[in-house]
Amino acid sequence: MKQPRQFAQVVMLGDSLTWSADVPFGRRYGDFIEGNLQDKSDPEVLVDVAVCGDGSDTVAQGLARVERDVLAYDPDYVLINLGGNNHLRERKFLRADLRAFIQRLREAAPATVIVLETVPFIDEQRHCYRDHPEVIRTGGLNKGTERIHAIIRKVACENGLAVHDRYRLFHSALKRNPALKDRFICEDGIHFTAAGNRYFAQSAAAALLGCSRTVSKAPRKPPAFWYSRAKANPVFAESCRCCREGGLELFLRTSGSWSRLMLQQVRSFARRASWLAPDASLRKKANDVAALAAALSAYQRALGYEIHRKPEAENVRWALSQLPRTSTDPLVTELRNRLRRS
Repeated sequence: MKQPRQFAQVVMLGDSLTWSADVPFGRRYGDFIEGNLQDKSDPEVLVDVAVCGDGSDTVAQGLARVERDVLAYDPDYVLINLGGNNHLRERKFLRADLRAFIQRLREAAPATVIVLETVPFIDEQRHCYRDHPEVIRTGGLNKGTERIHAIIRKVACENGLAVHDRYRLFHSALKRNPALKDRFICEDGIHFTAAGNRYFAQSAAAALLGCSRTVSKAPRKPPAFWYSRAKANPVFAESCRCCREGGLELFLRTSGSWSRLMLQQVRSFARRASWLAPDASLRKKANDVAALAAALSAYQRALGYEIHRKPEAENVRWALSQLPRTSTDPLVTELRNRLRRS
Protein backbone atom coordinates (compact mmCIF):
# COMPACT_ATOMS: atom_id res chain seq x y z
CA MET A 1 0.00 0.00 0.00
CA LYS A 2 1.37 3.38 -1.01
CA GLN A 3 2.33 5.67 1.86
CA PRO A 4 0.60 9.07 2.08
CA ARG A 5 2.62 12.12 1.20
CA GLN A 6 4.36 13.93 4.04
CA PHE A 7 5.89 17.38 4.36
CA ALA A 8 8.94 18.20 6.48
CA GLN A 9 9.39 21.88 7.30
CA VAL A 10 12.81 23.16 8.31
CA VAL A 11 13.21 26.82 9.27
CA MET A 12 16.64 28.45 9.34
CA LEU A 13 16.55 31.54 11.52
CA GLY A 14 19.67 33.65 11.64
CA ASP A 15 21.66 36.52 10.24
CA SER A 16 23.51 37.08 6.94
CA LEU A 17 25.34 33.74 7.22
CA THR A 18 21.95 32.07 7.08
CA TRP A 19 20.78 34.34 4.26
CA SER A 20 23.96 33.70 2.20
CA ALA A 21 24.02 37.22 0.84
CA ASP A 22 27.11 36.81 -1.38
CA VAL A 23 25.97 33.93 -3.58
CA PRO A 24 23.11 33.43 -6.06
CA PHE A 25 19.95 31.46 -5.48
CA GLY A 26 20.52 27.76 -5.95
CA ARG A 27 23.89 27.96 -4.20
CA ARG A 28 22.83 29.37 -0.83
CA TYR A 29 23.42 27.56 2.45
CA GLY A 30 19.73 26.69 2.73
CA ASP A 31 19.55 25.44 -0.86
CA PHE A 32 22.28 22.91 -0.19
CA ILE A 33 20.76 21.85 3.14
CA GLU A 34 17.41 21.31 1.42
CA GLY A 35 19.05 19.22 -1.29
CA ASN A 36 20.99 17.13 1.24
CA LEU A 37 17.90 16.43 3.32
CA GLN A 38 15.74 15.69 0.29
CA ASP A 39 18.29 13.20 -1.06
CA LYS A 40 18.17 11.31 2.24
CA SER A 41 14.36 11.36 2.57
CA ASP A 42 11.68 8.95 1.45
CA PRO A 43 10.22 9.84 -2.00
CA GLU A 44 6.86 10.52 -0.35
CA VAL A 45 8.39 13.24 1.87
CA LEU A 46 8.95 16.74 0.53
CA VAL A 47 11.55 18.72 2.49
CA ASP A 48 11.22 22.48 2.51
CA VAL A 49 13.94 24.68 4.01
CA ALA A 50 12.75 28.21 4.73
CA VAL A 51 15.72 30.59 4.69
CA CYS A 52 14.83 33.26 7.24
CA GLY A 53 18.12 35.05 7.76
CA ASP A 54 18.33 38.80 8.25
CA GLY A 55 21.67 40.60 8.19
CA SER A 56 23.24 41.73 11.48
CA ASP A 57 20.52 40.23 13.68
CA THR A 58 21.24 39.62 17.34
CA VAL A 59 19.38 36.99 19.36
CA ALA A 60 16.90 39.60 20.58
CA GLN A 61 16.17 40.72 17.02
CA GLY A 62 15.62 37.11 15.97
CA LEU A 63 13.27 36.62 18.90
CA ALA A 64 11.31 39.70 17.84
CA ARG A 65 10.39 38.02 14.55
CA VAL A 66 9.87 34.48 15.83
CA GLU A 67 6.10 34.52 15.23
CA ARG A 68 6.34 35.47 11.56
CA ASP A 69 9.59 33.75 10.61
CA VAL A 70 9.40 30.54 12.64
CA LEU A 71 6.09 29.69 14.30
CA ALA A 72 3.96 30.67 11.29
CA TYR A 73 5.58 27.77 9.41
CA ASP A 74 4.49 25.13 11.95
CA PRO A 75 8.05 23.74 11.66
CA ASP A 76 9.39 20.29 12.32
CA TYR A 77 12.97 21.56 12.72
CA VAL A 78 14.49 24.96 13.52
CA LEU A 79 18.18 25.68 12.85
CA ILE A 80 19.28 28.80 14.73
CA ASN A 81 22.35 30.81 13.75
CA LEU A 82 22.19 33.77 16.15
CA GLY A 83 24.63 35.20 18.65
CA GLY A 84 27.60 36.18 16.49
CA ASN A 85 26.36 39.76 16.19
CA ASN A 86 25.98 39.98 19.96
CA HIS A 87 29.75 40.44 20.15
CA LEU A 88 29.38 44.16 19.42
CA ARG A 89 25.74 44.62 20.43
CA GLU A 90 23.79 43.25 23.39
CA ARG A 91 26.61 40.92 24.44
CA LYS A 92 25.59 40.90 28.11
CA PHE A 93 22.05 39.85 27.13
CA LEU A 94 23.06 36.90 24.95
CA ARG A 95 22.60 34.13 27.51
CA ALA A 96 19.23 35.38 28.77
CA ASP A 97 17.94 36.14 25.28
CA LEU A 98 18.95 32.72 23.95
CA ARG A 99 17.21 31.01 26.85
CA ALA A 100 14.10 33.13 26.28
CA PHE A 101 14.18 32.22 22.59
CA ILE A 102 14.32 28.48 23.31
CA GLN A 103 11.60 28.77 25.93
CA ARG A 104 9.33 30.60 23.46
CA LEU A 105 9.80 27.92 20.82
CA ARG A 106 9.19 25.11 23.28
CA GLU A 107 6.03 26.71 24.63
CA ALA A 108 4.56 27.34 21.19
CA ALA A 109 5.89 24.27 19.34
CA PRO A 110 6.94 21.63 21.87
CA ALA A 111 7.51 18.88 19.29
CA THR A 112 9.84 21.00 17.14
CA VAL A 113 13.51 20.00 17.03
CA ILE A 114 15.87 22.91 17.75
CA VAL A 115 19.53 22.92 16.65
CA LEU A 116 21.95 25.78 17.40
CA GLU A 117 24.91 26.82 15.24
CA THR A 118 28.26 28.52 15.82
CA VAL A 119 30.14 30.85 13.45
CA PRO A 120 32.87 28.85 11.69
CA PHE A 121 35.55 31.42 10.92
CA ILE A 122 36.48 35.09 11.01
CA ASP A 123 39.50 36.41 9.11
CA GLU A 124 40.55 39.35 11.25
CA GLN A 125 42.72 40.81 8.49
CA ARG A 126 39.78 41.08 6.12
CA HIS A 127 36.82 41.76 8.38
CA CYS A 128 35.46 45.32 8.27
CA TYR A 129 35.19 45.51 12.10
CA ARG A 130 38.80 44.53 12.78
CA ASP A 131 39.65 48.07 14.00
CA HIS A 132 36.43 48.65 15.92
CA PRO A 133 37.31 49.99 19.40
CA GLU A 134 35.18 47.38 21.15
CA VAL A 135 36.81 44.60 19.12
CA ILE A 136 40.25 45.82 20.11
CA ARG A 137 39.21 46.21 23.74
CA THR A 138 37.91 42.63 23.96
CA GLY A 139 40.98 41.06 22.36
CA GLY A 140 39.93 40.71 18.74
CA LEU A 141 37.08 39.26 16.70
CA ASN A 142 37.94 35.60 17.16
CA LYS A 143 38.39 35.81 20.91
CA GLY A 144 35.11 37.65 21.29
CA THR A 145 33.29 35.24 19.00
CA GLU A 146 34.64 32.20 20.83
CA ARG A 147 33.23 33.63 24.05
CA ILE A 148 29.88 33.81 22.24
CA HIS A 149 30.32 30.19 21.15
CA ALA A 150 30.96 29.09 24.71
CA ILE A 151 27.63 30.59 25.76
CA ILE A 152 25.81 28.96 22.83
CA ARG A 153 27.26 25.56 23.70
CA LYS A 154 26.42 25.95 27.39
CA VAL A 155 22.82 27.01 26.75
CA ALA A 156 22.40 24.12 24.30
CA CYS A 157 23.73 21.68 26.92
CA GLU A 158 21.41 23.10 29.58
CA ASN A 159 18.42 22.58 27.30
CA GLY A 160 19.41 19.24 25.79
CA LEU A 161 19.84 20.69 22.30
CA ALA A 162 22.19 19.66 19.52
CA VAL A 163 24.83 22.11 18.29
CA HIS A 164 26.01 22.27 14.70
CA ASP A 165 29.43 23.45 15.84
CA ARG A 166 30.76 24.86 12.60
CA TYR A 167 33.64 26.54 14.41
CA ARG A 168 35.10 23.28 15.72
CA LEU A 169 34.34 21.35 12.55
CA PHE A 170 35.95 23.94 10.30
CA HIS A 171 39.03 24.55 12.42
CA SER A 172 39.63 20.82 12.58
CA ALA A 173 39.45 20.72 8.77
CA LEU A 174 41.73 23.77 8.48
CA LYS A 175 44.48 21.96 10.37
CA ARG A 176 44.44 19.30 7.69
CA ASN A 177 44.06 21.71 4.76
CA PRO A 178 44.74 25.43 5.35
CA ALA A 179 43.68 26.24 1.76
CA LEU A 180 40.05 25.71 2.76
CA LYS A 181 39.96 29.21 4.23
CA ASP A 182 40.19 30.87 0.81
CA ARG A 183 37.92 28.29 -0.82
CA PHE A 184 35.11 28.52 1.70
CA ILE A 185 35.24 32.08 3.08
CA CYS A 186 34.53 35.23 1.05
CA GLU A 187 36.90 38.17 0.79
CA ASP A 188 35.03 39.96 3.60
CA GLY A 189 36.42 37.40 6.03
CA ILE A 190 33.19 35.84 7.33
CA HIS A 191 30.52 35.00 4.75
CA PHE A 192 30.61 31.72 2.84
CA THR A 193 31.38 31.16 -0.80
CA ALA A 194 29.14 28.74 -2.71
CA ALA A 195 31.72 26.02 -1.97
CA GLY A 196 31.58 26.96 1.72
CA ASN A 197 27.80 26.77 1.72
CA ARG A 198 27.94 23.30 0.18
CA TYR A 199 30.56 22.15 2.71
CA PHE A 200 28.74 23.35 5.84
CA ALA A 201 25.36 22.17 4.50
CA GLN A 202 26.53 18.56 4.68
CA SER A 203 27.22 18.68 8.41
CA ALA A 204 24.10 20.81 9.02
CA ALA A 205 21.93 18.20 7.33
CA ALA A 206 23.64 15.47 9.34
CA ALA A 207 22.99 17.40 12.58
CA LEU A 208 19.30 17.75 11.73
CA LEU A 209 18.97 14.11 10.70
CA GLY A 210 20.69 13.08 13.90
CA CYS A 211 17.83 14.52 15.94
CA SER A 212 14.87 12.23 16.47
CA ARG A 213 11.72 13.60 14.85
CA THR A 214 8.82 11.71 13.29
CA VAL A 215 7.05 13.86 10.73
CA SER A 216 3.31 13.56 11.10
CA LYS A 217 1.69 11.58 8.29
CA ALA A 218 -1.48 13.63 8.61
CA PRO A 219 -1.18 17.35 7.82
CA ARG A 220 -1.72 19.43 10.94
CA LYS A 221 -3.55 22.04 8.88
CA PRO A 222 -5.24 21.31 5.54
CA PRO A 223 -3.55 22.23 2.24
CA ALA A 224 -6.23 24.84 1.54
CA PHE A 225 -5.15 26.70 4.69
CA TRP A 226 -1.55 26.97 3.49
CA TYR A 227 -2.64 27.99 -0.01
CA SER A 228 -4.92 30.72 1.29
CA ARG A 229 -2.12 32.03 3.56
CA ALA A 230 0.25 32.16 0.59
CA LYS A 231 -2.22 33.92 -1.70
CA ALA A 232 -3.21 36.45 0.97
CA ASN A 233 0.38 37.45 1.75
CA PRO A 234 0.57 41.25 1.25
CA VAL A 235 4.01 41.19 -0.39
CA PHE A 236 2.95 38.52 -2.84
CA ALA A 237 -0.27 40.38 -3.63
CA GLU A 238 1.60 43.65 -4.21
CA SER A 239 4.26 41.92 -6.31
CA CYS A 240 1.55 40.41 -8.50
CA ARG A 241 -0.18 43.78 -8.87
CA CYS A 242 3.10 45.46 -9.82
CA CYS A 243 3.86 42.68 -12.27
CA ARG A 244 0.54 43.33 -14.02
CA GLU A 245 0.44 47.12 -13.79
CA GLY A 246 4.10 48.19 -13.54
CA GLY A 247 6.52 49.12 -10.79
CA LEU A 248 7.66 45.61 -9.84
CA GLU A 249 11.37 46.42 -9.97
CA LEU A 250 10.93 49.54 -7.84
CA PHE A 251 8.90 47.62 -5.26
CA LEU A 252 11.42 44.78 -5.00
CA ARG A 253 14.37 47.18 -4.77
CA THR A 254 12.91 49.36 -2.05
CA SER A 255 10.96 46.96 0.16
CA GLY A 256 14.12 45.29 1.54
CA SER A 257 14.40 42.29 3.81
CA TRP A 258 10.76 42.44 4.90
CA SER A 259 9.55 41.55 1.40
CA ARG A 260 12.25 38.92 0.99
CA LEU A 261 11.22 37.14 4.17
CA MET A 262 7.55 37.33 3.22
CA LEU A 263 8.21 35.88 -0.23
CA GLN A 264 10.08 33.02 1.46
CA GLN A 265 6.97 32.40 3.51
CA VAL A 266 4.81 32.32 0.37
CA ARG A 267 7.09 29.79 -1.30
CA SER A 268 7.11 27.44 1.68
CA PHE A 269 3.36 27.68 2.35
CA ALA A 270 2.49 27.13 -1.31
CA ARG A 271 4.89 24.20 -1.66
CA ARG A 272 3.24 22.55 1.33
CA ALA A 273 -0.22 23.10 -0.17
CA SER A 274 0.84 21.76 -3.57
CA TRP A 275 2.52 18.64 -2.16
CA LEU A 276 -0.31 17.68 0.18
CA ALA A 277 -3.32 18.79 -1.91
CA PRO A 278 -5.78 15.98 -2.60
CA ASP A 279 -6.96 17.39 -5.94
CA ALA A 280 -5.10 18.38 -9.09
CA SER A 281 -6.64 21.84 -9.31
CA LEU A 282 -5.29 22.99 -5.95
CA ARG A 283 -1.93 21.34 -6.62
CA LYS A 284 -1.55 23.30 -9.85
CA LYS A 285 -2.61 26.64 -8.37
CA ALA A 286 -0.36 26.24 -5.36
CA ASN A 287 2.56 25.14 -7.52
CA ASP A 288 2.24 28.30 -9.62
CA VAL A 289 2.22 30.47 -6.48
CA ALA A 290 5.31 28.71 -5.09
CA ALA A 291 7.11 29.15 -8.42
CA LEU A 292 6.21 32.83 -8.63
CA ALA A 293 7.39 33.48 -5.08
CA ALA A 294 10.70 31.72 -5.69
CA ALA A 295 11.29 33.58 -8.95
CA LEU A 296 10.39 36.94 -7.40
CA SER A 297 12.85 36.32 -4.56
CA ALA A 298 15.69 35.59 -6.95
CA TYR A 299 14.73 38.55 -9.14
CA GLN A 300 14.86 40.80 -6.08
CA ARG A 301 18.43 39.67 -5.42
CA ALA A 302 19.35 40.18 -9.08
CA LEU A 303 18.10 43.77 -8.88
CA GLY A 304 20.78 44.47 -6.30
CA TYR A 305 19.04 46.01 -3.31
CA GLU A 306 21.61 44.48 -0.96
CA ILE A 307 25.06 45.76 0.00
CA HIS A 308 26.79 42.51 -0.99
CA ARG A 309 27.76 41.22 -4.40
CA LYS A 310 24.92 40.97 -6.92
CA PRO A 311 25.36 37.99 -9.28
CA GLU A 312 22.58 39.28 -11.52
CA ALA A 313 22.73 36.85 -14.44
CA GLU A 314 22.88 33.76 -12.21
CA ASN A 315 19.91 34.87 -10.14
CA VAL A 316 17.88 35.62 -13.27
CA ARG A 317 18.68 32.19 -14.72
CA TRP A 318 17.64 30.51 -11.45
CA ALA A 319 14.42 32.54 -11.33
CA LEU A 320 13.55 31.47 -14.88
CA SER A 321 14.25 27.84 -14.00
CA GLN A 322 11.59 27.99 -11.27
CA LEU A 323 8.75 29.04 -13.56
CA PRO A 324 6.88 25.99 -14.93
CA ARG A 325 6.90 25.93 -18.74
CA THR A 326 3.43 24.35 -18.85
CA SER A 327 1.73 26.93 -16.63
CA THR A 328 -1.18 28.86 -18.10
CA ASP A 329 -1.11 31.49 -15.35
CA PRO A 330 -0.71 34.89 -17.09
CA LEU A 331 1.43 36.14 -14.20
CA VAL A 332 3.92 33.32 -14.78
CA THR A 333 4.11 34.35 -18.44
CA GLU A 334 4.50 38.04 -17.58
CA LEU A 335 7.24 37.42 -15.05
CA ARG A 336 9.07 35.10 -17.42
CA ASN A 337 9.03 37.84 -20.09
CA ARG A 338 10.31 40.42 -17.59
CA LEU A 339 13.15 38.17 -16.57
CA ARG A 340 14.14 37.50 -20.19
CA ARG A 341 14.25 41.24 -20.86
CA SER A 342 16.32 42.04 -17.76
